[in-house]
Amino acid sequence: MKVIITKEQLNNAKKRNTFGVLENSIKNGKGNYLGAVGELVLMDYYKNKGAKVEDIQTFDFDFKLNDFKIEVKVQECKFQPKENWTCHVPNYNATQKCDYYAFVFVNLQKNEAFLEGVITKQRWLNVRNFKKEGEMGFVKPFECDTWTCQIKDLKKI
Repeated sequence: MKVIITKEQLNNAKKRNTFGVLENSIKNGKGNYLGAVGELVLMDYYKNKGAKVEDIQTFDFDFKLNDFKIEVKVQECKFQPKENWTCHVPNYNATQKCDYYAFVFVNLQKNEAFLEGVITKQRWLNVRNFKKEGEMGFVKPFECDTWTCQIKDLKKI
């Protein structure tokens, strides 16, 4: 599902992650803003649908949605994602204590976000594939050991 990112969401994302560079950061903190945009867009989407959303921001999950723990994984994109694109969870995040992973793709040049779907942690454990650091992905090599699933494995939002 495509949504337009608002100026308010972009401004709030600048204030959201003020913790600097996280341990094991793939982009040395440069992905914090992109991640914050994706998290805020998804939380706002659910709030606008009348869901109970509680912003938490822990290592294990980003927010609670009707008491379910949601960890948002955000990837940058230039085009609308396709069903065979992969969703990524770095290996060092594979032990997060969440109920669901949610995958959001963000194109900051066009202020677009694609809310691709959610997957329960249990289902993700059953469908995921391991990619070694340096192994070639669709476009570029993986920057760290990573678990993947495809968009078609997700439950649509």
